[in-house]
Amino acid sequence: MALTKVDQTMVSDQVLSRKNLVINGDMRVAQRATSATLDQDDDGYNVCDRWYYEATNAGGVTMSQSTDVPTGEGFANSLKLACSTADTSVAAGDYLILGHHIEGKNVQHLKFGTSSAESLTLSFWVKGNASVNYVVEFNNQDTSPRRTRSKLISVTSSWSKVEITLSGDTESGKVFNNDTGTSFFFGFWLMSGSTYSGGTLSQDAWQDMVTNERATGTANFLSSTSNELYITGVQLEVGSNATAFDHRSYGEELQACKRYFERLNYADISVATFGNAFNSGQSAFSDISWTVEKRGTPSITLSGSGQTSGTFTFLTSGGGYPSTTGTNVGNNINTHQCRINATGYSGLTNESITSLYSTGASFIDIDAEI
Repeated sequence: MALTKVDQTMVSDQVLSRKNLVINGDMRVAQRATSATLDQDDDGYNVCDRWYYEATNAGGVTMSQSTDVPTGEGFANSLKLACSTADTSVAAGDYLILGHHIEGKNVQHLKFGTSSAESLTLSFWVKGNASVNYVVEFNNQDTSPRRTRSKLISVTSSWSKVEITLSGDTESGKVFNNDTGTSFFFGFWLMSGSTYSGGTLSQDAWQDMVTNERATGTANFLSSTSNELYITGVQLEVGSNATAFDHRSYGEELQACKRYFERLNYADISVATFGNAFNSGQSAFSDISWTVEKRGTPSITLSGSGQTSGTFTFLTSGGGYPSTTGTNVGNNINTHQCRINATGYSGLTNESITSLYSTGASFIDIDAEI
């Protein structure tokens, strides 16, 4: 019988599914918001899940989930950044970074710090409003000093695919911690002051971080309010070649995002059926659970305490609003559930059954981001 050659496309697209180390690389999941205007005080996760905004500068950025995507590639969304407030006088310590954090338990198979360290390839689709250069920086954040590499990338006014291959870091001992903290980080430097943009760009080898070699050659995204940047299809995979993007189901991608952040949405509904209220101290409590176990112990934030739209209150034994709603906070928190404790109420009945009730569109944020 003649041997049949396996089609390489089938191997890349099917056998190697779940090859992407990036969560939400196609920017479909946006639990918090689909748009936000950000300045240097807004470091964190703001729009598309798992994409971290970090800035120190005098400018501002509008970040949004966009439907502008490269044609014929199977993407529905991109992440758009638009300069909302220009900063043309860049201070030495200014910077603007869009980054992605990967936890240690997800990079053990890369075998960094050994002679068997795997090569990696980052690929993504990108476009701007003009032809400019930015920098992508890669970090092993578990070493001291951090191990780093940087790569200059070109952006034009048309969608283009960028592919960057990195050799694995074989230096002895430069391993990733086997934990749930950040181990591998890569970030797109969109602006950098002189503190970060001197020296020689370290494109070809992993090295201990030298501050002034991190973002050499990057343009100033904040130079004009006409500046825009779109990015989607971000994939980081083992190997020396970029393969087709790993299109996972929306449900699978959403579940992966919820390991780090989950928003529980409610509208005119009892959040927890059973709880206990006390007239001594006018307090109450009730337990809630979330759908996905978190990476670590999360913080709990309610959209508000009160009896108006967008807030929560514990109800009286008769099912009505109390005379006064006090403060509701998360307590006894673990990776699966927590207790919502109430204090400072009036009108509750001692040792009565109560429920935590949302008025209008309310939410509880469960945040275990890295």
